[in-house]
Amino acid sequence: MIQNVSPNLRRDLILSLGTHRGSRRLSPVEAAAAIDATLKAGASFSDIASLVHFDSTSTIREIHRLLQLSPDVQHLIGWGRQHPPVISMTTASQIGRLQSGDDQSAAVEAIIAHNMSSDEARQLVETRIHSQSPMPDCINRILKLRPRIIRKYLLVGVVTSEIVAARLRDMTQEERDRLLRNAVTNNLGKLPEWSGRLGISRFHLLGDEEFALAIKGLPNGFESAMNFGLEAELSRQ
Repeated sequence: MIQNVSPNLRRDLILSLGTHRGSRRLSPVEAAAAIDATLKAGASFSDIASLVHFDSTSTIREIHRLLQLSPDVQHLIGWGRQHPPVISMTTASQIGRLQSGDDQSAAVEAIIAHNMSSDEARQLVETRIHSQSPMPDCINRILKLRPRIIRKYLLVGVVTSEIVAARLRDMTQEERDRLLRNAVTNNLGKLPEWSGRLGISRFHLLGDEEFALAIKGLPNGFESAMNFGLEAELSRQ
């Protein structure tokens, strides 16, 4: 019963699902977790669809399935079409067809680095499922179908501090991304144009070759510098 769900949870669902605004209270995965909590409180998919004024439960179920994706890539999913390294719900639903977490991570990194369309993402997933070829071979097969390859560099790092990870776990995606921007801007010096996304255990930065060279040239290494920056920004809060 939806009446058993807390008012805050109902508010979050309405402001995240029952709206077409570009800025929503929760990210797709945070919304998926809210749906899961609502189901565990005794509500049904139909109850949730009615709450947010959806005609059917299909979209609610699709969002809920995002929880089946590897935690390493969940923070990269955004609403609608957004700039990399954020991937769309349509692309995320394709990636969810892959059973292996390693395959999901490899597919996401390739999709972001090569700016693949949702159709290319679908082709990549289907190639991996039906051919059983290694993921790098499947990626190359899709890229060879292109008339021209546009190369971006995706740098992936691990959050090494359990204390930092615990702080990140209590933040929304929007708050984590703001922390990432501040950590890079205030601690890594002036860098070429970039974009990024911060999860609980991993962070992803995307840029051109000039950016990749600048990041890889940091004195103590990219991952160490990023962790230092995150810790420094959190200490200021």
